[in-house]
Amino acid sequence: MHPACEGADIIILAIPSRFLRDVITKNKKILKEPRSGFRKRCQGHRRKSLKRMSEVAKEVLGDIEIAVLSGPSIAPEVSRGIPTAVVVASENEGFCRKASDIFRTERFRVYTNKDVVGVELGGAFKNVIAIASGISDGLGFGQIQKRPYLRGA
Repeated sequence: MHPACEGADIIILAIPSRFLRDVITKNKKILKEPRSGFRKRCQGHRRKSLKRMSEVAKEVLGDIEIAVLSGPSIAPEVSRGIPTAVVVASENEGFCRKASDIFRTERFRVYTNKDVVGVELGGAFKNVIAIASGISDGLGFGQIQKRPYLRGA
């Protein structure tokens, strides 16, 4: 067993989606050892197979508890204590609450949900929405004050 995983109830993976299968395949023995769960933090899908990351993990590791975490969070802001809200999803409600409890702080709110597919897809598509919103804002479409033709409407 890898020393970093000794006594761990939950293992958290935060790796780029394109490396997930390789990492969990190489560490399958460690990840399959009895514990109360496994949590992954990846967003996206496999380009060739279009599989979600939880599907890839279950395909390699078998029937294990998985929770996924996603949200509109920006790491430097979270580290500065700026209030942030994210969601963790798992098919197992108890495991979902446990994963939520691990991350929740006074300024980092973690909502729970059973919709693993929705959370994974939301995590993959949120960046597209953010880019489109930034472009829209940059073009002045965001605030009424920037559009004098709408004043008084």
